[in-house]
Amino acid sequence: MTHSESYIEVLKKELASKNRELKIEKAFEKVREHAMSMRHSSDLQNIVNIVARELNNMNLDITGVFMLINNDEIDKQFTFWGSTGVAEIYMKKAAIPFLDRPIYRVLAEATTKGEHFFVEEYTREEKNEFFEHLFKYPPYNSSTPEWKEQVYSREGGYTRSVSVSHYTSIFVVNHFGRRLSDDDNKILKRFGQVFEQSYTRFLDIQKAEALAREAIKQASADRVRGEIASMRTSEDLKRITTIIWRELETLEVPFIRCGVFIVDKETEEVQVFLTTPDGKSLAAMSLSFDANEITSNAVKHWKKNEIYKEHWNKEKFIEWTKSMIDTGQIQNAETYQGSSIPPEALHLHFVPFTQGILYVGNVSTLANEKLELVKTLAEAFSIAYARYEDFKNVEEAKNKIEITLNELKIAQAQLQELDKLKSRFFANISHEFRTPLTLILGQIDSIMSGNIGMKEKGKLQVADRNAKRLLTLINQLLDLSRLESGSMELKAEQHNIVSFLKSLFYSFESLAESKRIILKFESEFNIIPVVFDPDKMEKIFLNIISNAFNFTDTEGEIEVGLSTIDSIVEIRITDSGIGIPSDRLPNIFDRFYQVDGSATRKHEGTGIGLALTKELIELHKGNISVNSKEGEGSEFILQLPLGDYEIKKDELYKQLADKSLQINNLETTEAEEKNTVLSSSGSDNDEIILIVEDNPDVRNYIRELLETGYRVIEASNGEEGVSKAKDEIPDLIITDVMMPEMDGFQFCKKVRNNEKTSHIPLVMLTAKAGFDDKIEGLESGIDAYLTKPFKAKELIVQIDNLLKQRKLLRERFSKSTVIKPSEVSAISADQVFLQKTIQKIENHFGDSQFSVEHLAEHLNMSISQLNRKLNALIGQPSGQLIRSLRLQRAADLLKQNSASVSEICYNLGFNDHAYFSRAFKKQFGCSPSSYKNGN
Repeated sequence: MTHSESYIEVLKKELASKNRELKIEKAFEKVREHAMSMRHSSDLQNIVNIVARELNNMNLDITGVFMLINNDEIDKQFTFWGSTGVAEIYMKKAAIPFLDRPIYRVLAEATTKGEHFFVEEYTREEKNEFFEHLFKYPPYNSSTPEWKEQVYSREGGYTRSVSVSHYTSIFVVNHFGRRLSDDDNKILKRFGQVFEQSYTRFLDIQKAEALAREAIKQASADRVRGEIASMRTSEDLKRITTIIWRELETLEVPFIRCGVFIVDKETEEVQVFLTTPDGKSLAAMSLSFDANEITSNAVKHWKKNEIYKEHWNKEKFIEWTKSMIDTGQIQNAETYQGSSIPPEALHLHFVPFTQGILYVGNVSTLANEKLELVKTLAEAFSIAYARYEDFKNVEEAKNKIEITLNELKIAQAQLQELDKLKSRFFANISHEFRTPLTLILGQIDSIMSGNIGMKEKGKLQVADRNAKRLLTLINQLLDLSRLESGSMELKAEQHNIVSFLKSLFYSFESLAESKRIILKFESEFNIIPVVFDPDKMEKIFLNIISNAFNFTDTEGEIEVGLSTIDSIVEIRITDSGIGIPSDRLPNIFDRFYQVDGSATRKHEGTGIGLALTKELIELHKGNISVNSKEGEGSEFILQLPLGDYEIKKDELYKQLADKSLQINNLETTEAEEKNTVLSSSGSDNDEIILIVEDNPDVRNYIRELLETGYRVIEASNGEEGVSKAKDEIPDLIITDVMMPEMDGFQFCKKVRNNEKTSHIPLVMLTAKAGFDDKIEGLESGIDAYLTKPFKAKELIVQIDNLLKQRKLLRERFSKSTVIKPSEVSAISADQVFLQKTIQKIENHFGDSQFSVEHLAEHLNMSISQLNRKLNALIGQPSGQLIRSLRLQRAADLLKQNSASVSEICYNLGFNDHAYFSRAFKKQFGCSPSSYKNGN
């Protein structure tokens, strides 16, 4: 071959290659063009057909083309489109169950690995074995025997080239075992990419169609609900059919007539509302369940909540119409048919809903997709119709209610008048009782404080206790009266209900110990915010706890538990007491009701406490209930609305302190008290308070009250308390009486007898409320004595006053140069300490090396202990006291003119004359020379 011939041959090949590339690009462009023109998801079938046809037009050595949908369920079912080797013969979308054969298994595994390309080869035996299974499933099971024989008779095996993309895979097969060339495989890869793009657009269109369908369904359902909701009378039901007609048209459901069957199970009748073919409403028909075959079958399916379908020919329709005329349900056939000619055929669809059936008639059976739309319409109709039924029932009951209300108003007016008389009586008599009781209590207290014998004092204590109990009952009656008249107001703010109730609960510790009753307190959270009035919440809680103690025998148990449920806090107060008989439970919150009303009842009571408790809880927008079993105990359940969790923990504590929660003594009367806030002197947390209390819950509660204003330290018993008092030298100590290892009285004596701690104010909290106990506490050196349950306000005021007194004393002596120990403190240990301190300093006036360290060492204290002690007593740290006393001695010597200024300066330990002059002038307002000369 010549050079020119070779060149021409090369050109021909290049031209053929370019023509083939051009043909491929045209094929791609055709696929892309049709993909971009897709408007409905159903258009994808056309794209599939074009891809298959164009691949066949590429003259590839293939027997079939297939497009597979990749999905997570590919190992259960294959979903694909395909074609034979003839371009005009296409197979629509098909779904075939997964066949556990290599040809399927390898394809499934490969397509799940992601985008790639692979080629497979199988023998003729493997091919035929696979097709034996394939021909059992649609659409292949409908293949002709000739076609099956042709597949089995082909020589060679089975080859497949597969291009895998994200959503789709495209593959071609050869039933003769011949592989595609590399160039043909490249073409297949490119077609795979083009089909993937087309399928992506299909998915977008499919999503848009789904959203559009959902929007149309929702709008239709909303309109139906709105129309039905506007109905007021049974006459309005005539509008039902026109509403359904309009919405079926909107949803593009094919039909020629429609209607609604309202089913009444009580009367076993169906009220039928139908339309004519032109959308006009017909008069309502009333049919019994067994009026005819169609009604009977429709009701049976309605009871099973199943869709019922029926087909009528022309004769069946005429028969139905005639029966309706004969029974007087319709006037004439023409009105019912909408024309003089009956329909040739009618497919009836009955879709159930709660109150009845939605009926749609059409010339052909509705597809499942359209029936789903009818079901949506039926559900919307059901919701709206339920409202109509409620309204109708209300209207029917309205007249009966009005008659009953008129009768009740007369009876209510009479009862209200009786209640007013009763309330006025209780209010007036209660006020009358309070005055003499107050005078009686005052006289008893006056006599008890005098010097009388123990026997007489015991009798007076009985009288005092019972007079206070009577006053409590009177206060309860007054509270009930205020609640009835609506004059009781809540002074409610947000507080931590956990610490509030915990403190109240453990104030019964002494009583529980004496009765050998176990106390348990548990809470889901440490802080649960609730808006409540502390005074009234205390009455609620103490009423229930007091009852629990009254009705719980020795060795019993009382438990309080708090938990949150949704937007409420639930408080459960459980006891192991005698319980309440089941027939008495419904009445225990009634006023003046007593579980045991007999003359021989074991436990006293008035029936006021729980009635007041219930009304106070309801005033807080809460509720109370009780579970009880006779002989096994009772459980009172209080539910109150939660407060705002956004309020921080420290703010809750601050509220507890600033608002001074009142915790009233069980045996004291309600008092009008002014609000008190924490002293601002503790705002910098520079004052230390030591809490000595063995009960951790009470200790935590006191700490919560105080920690926003003071630096709080804690000790769990007297021994530990003494040690911490010596180390820290607190500004004030709060202690309990009953503690392990060392009781409160012993602890106080040790504090008072130790010169490091003797000056510290002591506040004692105890459940021992007897007069002799108070005297013993005061004799042991206690500054304030509060009984449990103590008032938080009173504790805060006592602390504030004690610290203020100390502060005033410190201010008095903070600049004093003449200190008399007897004026500083009445406590002998403090006087001895001050005398010793002053004597040590005076003994070392001439020693310039004598320092704070030496003084602390002489007094057997650390510098910080010494400074805190001196600051607490006279407001002067040790260094200032040494300088002040030296300067005072210098002033005395200068007045006596006993030596020169310089001599006095150096004799009193001042090495620097200039410093001595500055310090002297600062303390006495003039220079040493002027002072000496009397200027």
